[in-house]
Amino acid sequence: MDDLKVIIDNIKSKNLDTALKLCNDYNNIENEYLINNFKGVIYSYLNNQKLAEEFFQKSHSLNRKFEDPLKNLYVINIKKKNLVSAIEVCQKLCVIDDKNDTYFYQLAYAHELNNNNLLALENYDKCIKLDGPSKIKALNNVGTLYLRNNKAKSSIKFFLTANELSK
Repeated sequence: MDDLKVIIDNIKSKNLDTALKLCNDYNNIENEYLINNFKGVIYSYLNNQKLAEEFFQKSHSLNRKFEDPLKNLYVINIKKKNLVSAIEVCQKLCVIDDKNDTYFYQLAYAHELNNNNLLALENYDKCIKLDGPSKIKALNNVGTLYLRNNKAKSSIKFFLTANELSK
């Protein structure tokens, strides 16, 4: 594990060439899924999103329960406005950890961007019910959705609840 910490430290310090070399040096069967995720992060920092995406996908294929490459793929897909892929990635995250309100928030947000308000509301509701750190953002987003659909009374209820929780 010390080898992996050295890689992480080099990534954090933006010594990306060194980190990439260490990834190649320390790669083995047990940590290959981690190494591929690290390579994805490195290539993302180097603004090579195509390679980053390939390494995140490979990392996920090697360990289907490892959440980090999926979280990274979500960000890439949102930036690329590839909303269908972002939704698919988030659905996988929600299956891996159905108690993580942030994953349901992100899934709802991707549905909202994709103009599927019913699925957005459904997933914002799941996020709110999980009562985690994304609850206030979800309440505000629900309020905004209702406001956009000319349902001011409903939207105010969500905005006021979010306001009360943020105090």
